[in-house]
Amino acid sequence: MSELTVSESAIMEPKPFELADLGPWFFVYPNPTGIAGTGWPLVMDVQGDSKTPGTGIIAYDPKFGGYGNQLWWVRPSGEGNYYFIVNYDSGPVLDIPGGQTVGGVQLIQWKQQGNDSQKWFFVEGGGSFGPIPANQKTYYVYNKHAQKVLDVYWSSGPDKTGNPITCEQQSSPTAKYDQRWYFVNNPNQIPGGGA
Repeated sequence: MSELTVSESAIMEPKPFELADLGPWFFVYPNPTGIAGTGWPLVMDVQGDSKTPGTGIIAYDPKFGGYGNQLWWVRPSGEGNYYFIVNYDSGPVLDIPGGQTVGGVQLIQWKQQGNDSQKWFFVEGGGSFGPIPANQKTYYVYNKHAQKVLDVYWSSGPDKTGNPITCEQQSSPTAKYDQRWYFVNNPNQIPGGGA
């Protein structure tokens, strides 16, 4: 599958996120290549439904019930167009362990401290494609501190019964399809949701 043509300067410009404070939201990874053998989207998830700070963030099958660990608030950080991404169930925010800036680092949940590694911004990535529902906007989710995008490392696990498929920060934006996310607040809006 070919990559999109998006300039780095365009993808790195923080803009207001129209869905902030309107959630909570499922962060949906379109899964255009059918990783994990499902062929339908995966969602950002706190592994094991843990409440513990430091728990890793993974991509997992969307669920119909008991999905609080798959829901996230997007809250203004108080600094421009940067936002905290807060887990609905556990309360901690999406963070980079140790404030690392290298690509390929698995993201974690951590208590909110206001660090730049906990601040994110959203840039539109275009409309629907492949498994994304029609008329659904997509976004790149970019970290202020690391200057890297939210991505899914699908090689980290074949399916939900093996090693988890991790959510990571990835090196410079490449505008690839697997770096685009969309947001819904009901699992019925996710193709294949309710696993």
